[in-house]
Amino acid sequence: GGAKMLEHFQEWAKRGYIFLYIKRQDFVNVVKYIYWKTLKFMIIEKYKKFWANSFNFKGKSTREDFWYAYLAQNILVLVSFLFALTGDFGFILMLVFILGSIPATYSLAVRRFRDINKKWYWILTMLVPFIGPIWFLILMSQPSI
Repeated sequence: GGAKMLEHFQEWAKRGYIFLYIKRQDFVNVVKYIYWKTLKFMIIEKYKKFWANSFNFKGKSTREDFWYAYLAQNILVLVSFLFALTGDFGFILMLVFILGSIPATYSLAVRRFRDINKKWYWILTMLVPFIGPIWFLILMSQPSI
């Protein structure tokens, strides 16, 4: 198993085949680095796509498109909220950001509903107190049809 392989690597390292010897932690660090770089890249790309399709209510959006954009948008809303706590100018910037992102948010939701074979007016589930936003997120979690 793994212990024998580690012994082989250590033996190769003693013989001078250093390039074949990789510590497990080094490997884990490389995988983490690649994973986080890829994840960061995907979030940025999906968020760019989110804004590029701000007024596009046609077509479909995948779960991946929705959730990465949703994550990025909520992070930025939180940051803008914290910035708004600094004073009136911060509050105005937060308000402009949130109001400016409404068309992009709704167009993404409409395309996502189309992807799960629901009509656009299912977005109105958000208006139902308490359960509406939860039901909306459950719908957005459905696989593509």
